[in-house]
Amino acid sequence: MRCRVAAALARLPIATAPSDDMTNRSRPALSETAALGISILWLLVAQLASVLAWDAGLVTRQAALVHWLLLGVLPPALALWTSHTPAEG
Repeated sequence: MRCRVAAALARLPIATAPSDDMTNRSRPALSETAALGISILWLLVAQLASVLAWDAGLVTRQAALVHWLLLGVLPPALALWTSHTPAEG
């Protein structure tokens, strides 16, 4: 049993430290991932605020939907759209 485990572990590739080139390539991906996470949180908070305002009778259903679209969806969508960098060819 131990021989099988040792043989399986011996076949695994050895992890190497990432080179500077690999680190620099992954930084835009990390920033895009963080921006996407923040955008999703913003969308959820804006949606919750719109639903609570509608439930409290402060705005109509249509007004809550318009406010959610303008304040919740549009800013993150535009921010992610403008932060997109074209792929290098």
